[in-house]
Amino acid sequence: MNKLVLVMIAITSFGCASKSPVVKDVPAEKKISGPIALQNAIPFGSGAADEKIKTECPDINSKLSDFTKQHGTEVGVEFAQSQKVDKNAKGGVLVMEITNMHSSGNAFIGHNKSTTIKAQLYKDGTLVDTTELTRSSGGGMGAGFKGSCSVLGRTVKTLGEDVAKWAKNYKM
Repeated sequence: MNKLVLVMIAITSFGCASKSPVVKDVPAEKKISGPIALQNAIPFGSGAADEKIKTECPDINSKLSDFTKQHGTEVGVEFAQSQKVDKNAKGGVLVMEITNMHSSGNAFIGHNKSTTIKAQLYKDGTLVDTTELTRSSGGGMGAGFKGSCSVLGRTVKTLGEDVAKWAKNYKM
């Protein structure tokens, strides 16, 4: 019985796992001044998530945008959220899409959640860089007391931090 308890604690203690984005030396012509436009609700790609996720966690894509903006402020990148973004607009534009969101398990048997996004950064209508990032979570400490949306929220929070750090490479 004690071994089972230890295994359950180990399974539920995992936080978000993935590699953080790499810091790059970016040429001056790719650097962006001023705020970077960011959509206030990141869209789901075709087939990216079950309808159950979208129904039960209706603000998960807004949280991704909010966490990106919040972490951007922490690392010195200003994001300007708006209803829509136009990649051909003047200045910096960040176009993101949730390409996969997986939710299996639960508080009793252990969470298994992950989110994958694609991010494209534009400067004056020209694509500067693209990245694809994934984060997964078993719920972390106290996972047995967390719901699925809370654990998915952990993945998008960390992805917001990853995107902000990645975008920082391109700020003047």
